[in-house]
Amino acid sequence: MQQITTDLQHCNKELQSLQQKIDEISSEEHYVLEALQAISKTTQEAQTRVALEELSVKVLDIEKRMKQEGLENLSKTVEELTGLKKLLSKEVELLRNLSAHEIRESRTLSAEVVADNTEIKALALEFEEEIQVSRVVIDIALVVVIILVVIAMSLLTVAVVTPVIQAMKVAQDVAKGDLSKDIQINSNDEIGKLLIAMKDMQSELRQVIDGDVQSLVSAAQQGDLSNQINITDKQGCYKTLCSGINELVKVSEAVVEDTSRVMQALSEGNLNEKITREYRGEFNKLKISANDTVEQLKRVIEGDIQTLVG
Repeated sequence: MQQITTDLQHCNKELQSLQQKIDEISSEEHYVLEALQAISKTTQEAQTRVALEELSVKVLDIEKRMKQEGLENLSKTVEELTGLKKLLSKEVELLRNLSAHEIRESRTLSAEVVADNTEIKALALEFEEEIQVSRVVIDIALVVVIILVVIAMSLLTVAVVTPVIQAMKVAQDVAKGDLSKDIQINSNDEIGKLLIAMKDMQSELRQVIDGDVQSLVSAAQQGDLSNQINITDKQGCYKTLCSGINELVKVSEAVVEDTSRVMQALSEGNLNEKITREYRGEFNKLKISANDTVEQLKRVIEGDIQTLVG
């Protein structure tokens, strides 16, 4: 299309140039003819006039030929323009056909786009409905999870907190010296193991206090200080406690034996017996008092004997 337009513009320029040249030649011919006529009027000689007339004829002939050639060139140009017009018509028709085809394709494409948009809207609505359903499901799931968490916390409280509170109460009772409370064990987990350990501790303390210590105290009340708590089956602090009690009973027995020995010797008139073992605290005071008593009796008796002798 652009090439056709260019060709038309080129032909128009050639026609304008040709027309301009024809006009220039015609002007020059008219100028020459007018000059020849003026010369012929002023020239008297017949030969010169004839020559000028011949020259005028030749000039006219040249003008005719030039016009003829110009017309022929113009005819060729018109033919070329006609061909270009036909070609241009074909191109225009082709463009119209192409435009109509493109319009049909555009309409088809527009229809497809509209259909796609409709389908997309339908999918969007369906997706939105699915999102709403998902939100409802998620909300329900959250409510269920919250309920399960509350139930789990309640069960945890029953399974863990309650036994721990029971263990704390038992420990407080043990600290107060009350070993009569029974510990209930309902699980095998860490809390259950803790309760088992506390129950064993309670049983051990009860055995030490109600069994060994009580029997030892009862024997001591009867004046028998020879009994001892068996520490072979004891461990840890229980063993230390029982060993301390045994040591206390042993020291008490030694003090009683020493005091009894000195008193027995005094009753027999023997003033040479003394307590020689090392004691501490009140036992040491008892030792000193017994020994001082022996010494005082010895001085009194020796003084009385000296008086009688003198």
